[in-house]
Amino acid sequence: MKKGVFLVLAFAALILCSCSGDKPTTKDLKTALIETLPGFVELEDFKIKASQNFGNEVDPNYGSRFQAEIVTVTDLYKKDAVEHNVQFIRLSTTSGKKMDIFGKIQSALYQGSWKHDVQIDGNPIQNLGIPLNQFSSIRCIVRGSVEETDFYSEIKRKEEERIAAEAKKAEELRNNIRNAENLFIGSWRAKHGLFKRNSDGTYTYKFDNGGEAFGNWYVEGDYLMTIQKGYKEFRGEGKEPKIRYEKIEQKYIITYIDKNNYSIKLVNTGDEYSAVKIE
Repeated sequence: MKKGVFLVLAFAALILCSCSGDKPTTKDLKTALIETLPGFVELEDFKIKASQNFGNEVDPNYGSRFQAEIVTVTDLYKKDAVEHNVQFIRLSTTSGKKMDIFGKIQSALYQGSWKHDVQIDGNPIQNLGIPLNQFSSIRCIVRGSVEETDFYSEIKRKEEERIAAEAKKAEELRNNIRNAENLFIGSWRAKHGLFKRNSDGTYTYKFDNGGEAFGNWYVEGDYLMTIQKGYKEFRGEGKEPKIRYEKIEQKYIITYIDKNNYSIKLVNTGDEYSAVKIE
């Protein structure tokens, strides 16, 4: 009798062992979900709400619906605006935040083990944000941080310095223009020849082709005024130049001048000219 009971129990145990792999366990499904979670969240709780075999005994294919609770293990952030080549980010989820997620797991038996396909409903984890160290494209600054305050303070300081430098440069230019009548005196290398302006208001412009223009010049406010009286045409070495007397008045606005350089613009055409002091 005892021997028969033992055989029955042994047979029953064998049946239970042989059937234990016919359906994925809750532990199997929990492990499958954990393996799909990003490192910035941890699984706190896991429950199977329903399960069904959509295959058969030979080719089982189980669908399981789950509900789980996850918790963030670090602060998470989302992108804000990009300013001055800096990516600003905002804190979107603090460390320790818990939330429920739902989904389903499809489990198929393949070569003696379960293969799982986990699908989470919606995008609850993606909507939480990402850790700070995953923003790597450009410099990142967190909104509301001391670094943000320092960043804007530095921007403001540089802007104030730029404005002050431009104001100083503009004032220097104004002073130089007021003194332009003295600064223009001397010899200057222009694009096509040498300009020489004399203190008595006369000038000569010796062109690189050998010709020479001559006349008078003066400064009136922000303008350089020239009155060409004639032109000496170069006719070859040892020959007397042919002189043409013609009056040409021109008005230039002085756009820049210092003791070494100047730039002027012809008023009626907008053509720009510049020259460098040579003596």
